[in-house]
Amino acid sequence: VQIDAEGKLNIHGISLDRKTPIKISKTDEGIKVIAVFYVLFEEHKIDRPKLLWEKLAEKVEVKLDLLYKPLPK
Repeated sequence: VQIDAEGKLNIHGISLDRKTPIKISKTDEGIKVIAVFYVLFEEHKIDRPKLLWEKLAEKVEVKLDLLYKPLPK
């Protein structure tokens, strides 16, 4: 199942509303949640690291791969 998750992302004290598609599936181990989204450095006033030999992107890719396992009874 794919749904949109909504919430606030707080980085460096700057909180922004986010809406991100996530995939939820049931596995033999539990419930799996997968999401990928991007964070722009300038949105959170993050100074982009400068390296002499490499130009870094303006945004960073964030990947979530979570597994919820119920506690044994």
